[in-house]
Amino acid sequence: MRVQDNLRFRTTGSPRRASGFTLPEFMIAMSIGLGVLAAAGSAYLFISKNGRALTFQISFSDKARVLQSRFVELVEKSSSLITDGTPNGIELQVNGETEWIGYIENEDPVQSAIVYRPNGKDSAEGQQTLCTNVGPAYEVDGATPDMFTLLSVKQRSAVLLNLHIGDPESGTDTTGPGRQGVVVSIVASSRDVRRELR
Repeated sequence: MRVQDNLRFRTTGSPRRASGFTLPEFMIAMSIGLGVLAAAGSAYLFISKNGRALTFQISFSDKARVLQSRFVELVEKSSSLITDGTPNGIELQVNGETEWIGYIENEDPVQSAIVYRPNGKDSAEGQQTLCTNVGPAYEVDGATPDMFTLLSVKQRSAVLLNLHIGDPESGTDTTGPGRQGVVVSIVASSRDVRRELR
């Protein structure tokens, strides 16, 4: 009996290679794939972060434009401007009545606002919020400039409004607090002063 013949394996032609990757090929492919995935993730995060920052910046610029328009409109209708005794507000004399525009600070800086009170500083009845996310303009040479400053123009008053619209100042380096906003300086006077200057 020939048992040996039954135990032999027969091969025809050249030996066949098994399909798939060898371990080094697989490790190289995974490294390249992970590198591409990491680059795509970083690009997405960068675009997302800057897109959010741009949205905030546009929002704050829009608030500044609305504030400027409304502030100038209110000051122009006044016959005179009087300081309210603080750097955070101004009294307007309109048809013999006293109106007030001023800064209301809140513990939540997002809620700090410039408001208009048609019945004077001490009456919140009819109060209109002109702008939120407001704070003092940043320090210059160690001093924070007044928000409202009376200017004298031909023995009449004009007012300078100087403030920051945006996130409160902080030391963070991420999008958000301390990174977004605009510094706004608006000068306005009553129509009477503008007529006299011509």
